[in-house]
Amino acid sequence: MVYVKAHVAEHVRDVADTWVGVGLMNMMGNKGGVAVRFRLHDTSFLFINSHLAAHQDMVERRNQDFDQIQRRLVLPPLAPSVPHETASLDKTTIHDYDRVVWMGDLNYRIDLSNKKTRTLIDGSDWSDLYCSDQLMKERAKGRVFNGFKEEEITFPPTYKFDFGTDMYDTSEKQRIPAWTDRVLYKPEGISCSNYTSHPTIMISDHKPVSAVLSVDVNIVDEAKLETVYQNVLRDNDRLKNIALPDATVDTNMVEFGDLRYMEAIKHQVKLTNVGYDTVRWCFVARSKDSADEQSRKSQKFHDSWLVVSPLRGSLAPGESCEFTIEANVGPNTAHRHNMTPHKNETSVQ
Repeated sequence: MVYVKAHVAEHVRDVADTWVGVGLMNMMGNKGGVAVRFRLHDTSFLFINSHLAAHQDMVERRNQDFDQIQRRLVLPPLAPSVPHETASLDKTTIHDYDRVVWMGDLNYRIDLSNKKTRTLIDGSDWSDLYCSDQLMKERAKGRVFNGFKEEEITFPPTYKFDFGTDMYDTSEKQRIPAWTDRVLYKPEGISCSNYTSHPTIMISDHKPVSAVLSVDVNIVDEAKLETVYQNVLRDNDRLKNIALPDATVDTNMVEFGDLRYMEAIKHQVKLTNVGYDTVRWCFVARSKDSADEQSRKSQKFHDSWLVVSPLRGSLAPGESCEFTIEANVGPNTAHRHNMTPHKNETSVQ
C-alpha cells in the first residue's frame, strides 16, 4: 500500500496497480511482485514490493524471479502529463517511470557458516558480513537490479528471529541470519538519508526495514509551457518557409521588339537559387496551342516560333544558370504574325 498525505493527495493522479506471480510454474502468487504507479504533479512514480524464492542455495532462482517480475510487470499507458503531450506508448514497464523504488523480502542470504555469521553480528562487523551478501555479489556481477542503488547497510541482518523475540533462530534448523529485507531505488532524482531496521518490532520472524528517500518532483508551469509551445510552432513555420524552394531571375520580361522573317533573336536570362534547398525548374507554355507533349519535348512554343534552352534543370543553393530564349519567325508562323498581333507568355515553375 502507498500512503499519501492529505495536502499531497490532490496532486496525485493516474493511479494503477498490477501483480506478477512467479511461484509454482512461474504463475502462483506465493512468490512474485505487486506494483503501484501514479503521477505526482508531473513526475511518474512506481513502487514494487516482491517476495522472491527462499532457501540458502536458491540464488539463481531468485535472480530468475527478479527477471520475470521486471519483464512481465506491465501497466496501462500513462496519461499525458501536460497540455500538447501525446501518449506514445500502449503500455508501460518499470523502465518508463521517472522514479522507481523496489522493496520486499528478496530472500538473498549470506554465504558464511552460521557460526561465522553470528560472530560477525556480535561484533557489529557489518562490512565483513556484507562482503558475503548474495545480493551484493549478484549485483556486482550485473545479474540483477542493474541501474538500482542501495544505501550502505549499517544494521543487523533482519532474518530469521524466533517469534516475539530479538533472538536469531534457535530451532533445530538454525537458519543462518541474513539481510533478506531490502529497499533499492533508481537514483535519478532520488537520494536516501536513512536506511535502517526496526528490531523492537517483534510480530514476525523478520525485522522490518525502512528507507527515508528525498525525491525530486517536476512541476510544470503551464502558462510558460504554452508560451514555449507557441514559440516552437512559430519556429517550425519559419523553418518550413525557409525550406521552400526560392529562385530569382535577372529580368521578369523579355522584349524581342520587331521580329523579321527568318532572323532569329536571342536573349540570355540568368536564374539564381536564393533559397536553402535544391530548386528544380522548368518552362511551361500558357497558350493552349503549345501545350501538347510534342512541343514540350522539342523545347518549342507557339508552333515552333519560340525556343527555350535548356527547358528544365536543377540548382543547388547559391548556384546560378543561364538559359537562352530564341524567337524566329519562319514559313509556318509568319502568316499568323502578319494577320494579328500575337503574344507569347511563359512562366518558370
